[in-house]
Amino acid sequence: MDKTTTIVLIDGQNLYYTLRRANLKETDIAWDKFFHSLLEGKEDRLLRVYWFRPAKVKEIRLLKFKVAKSLFHNKYKNREEEFIQRFKNGSLPQNVFDEINKIYRRNLAWIKQERQSFSIVDNKYKRFENKYSEIEIVRTGVLKIDPYSRKRLGEKGVDVAVGVKMVELALTNKCDKIILMSGDLDFWYAVKLVKANRKMLHVVQIESNKTRGSMAIDLAALADKVIKVDSRDLNSKFSLVKREEAGMKPELEQFKDLIKEYVIEDKLSEAIKKLKVYFKSNKPELDNLTVHLLASLNSTNNSVIKGTMTNLQANVEFSKIREGILNLLDQF
Repeated sequence: MDKTTTIVLIDGQNLYYTLRRANLKETDIAWDKFFHSLLEGKEDRLLRVYWFRPAKVKEIRLLKFKVAKSLFHNKYKNREEEFIQRFKNGSLPQNVFDEINKIYRRNLAWIKQERQSFSIVDNKYKRFENKYSEIEIVRTGVLKIDPYSRKRLGEKGVDVAVGVKMVELALTNKCDKIILMSGDLDFWYAVKLVKANRKMLHVVQIESNKTRGSMAIDLAALADKVIKVDSRDLNSKFSLVKREEAGMKPELEQFKDLIKEYVIEDKLSEAIKKLKVYFKSNKPELDNLTVHLLASLNSTNNSVIKGTMTNLQANVEFSKIREGILNLLDQF
């Protein structure tokens, strides 16, 4: 009997937030075992897992004039029109001009930090590719960021790439079945085309005791099968960490994972403050190290904002702080 060839498609952003709602991280899970658990017995053969994520960070263009207009509107509303004209002809009061430059440099520094954070996370996915032969990371689309509000706006173009891949697989007969790890209704038309070409389509829904998982009803109705996965099974059956065998308290391990996540996401200040609280209660002899790290971080941030430190120098200093945090984790 011929085997059913299967390909798994993962909407990375959708999976990321689904796991976070279940208090899980991608690095906690033995993905090779998990993917094979989605197959239907020996007649199923897994060909490939395509894991989609953004290819790069793309910011809204940062313009000093827009920074100035926002400042005038929020802080100098009574003189907003006057200051706009004075900005254009270069006659702003020096203190207001300095304030604009300070905000502009701070926003530039934030863009750089976001790019660096994206690079750190992308390296994690590169390790995924090296570790799991089944996984291929598909980098496409962008992560949009807004330097004015200093917020991430979300991914653009990634879900389109997932849908295009589904259609391609269906039309070129490269597999018999597609397993989609996403509950996004945006994939409804792509799923419909897959079904029209007589390919099987399963969707994965990760549930926890807190949430049933984000699965669009219409998408679930169109699929041949909804594979419901309990998040507790991810922890018990597919966990990479054997907490009891490691002889560590789960709370301590979870705390260390949290700190590492902060480092990956470039939230260095939050990481150091949490370490300081932990060391003060459990390892007071190490507390002075966190104080030193926090002082170094504040000094570096202030130098970047004031423009007295080059981008290259800032990168070196931030790298030292990250390394210092990770070294601290190894001491307990």
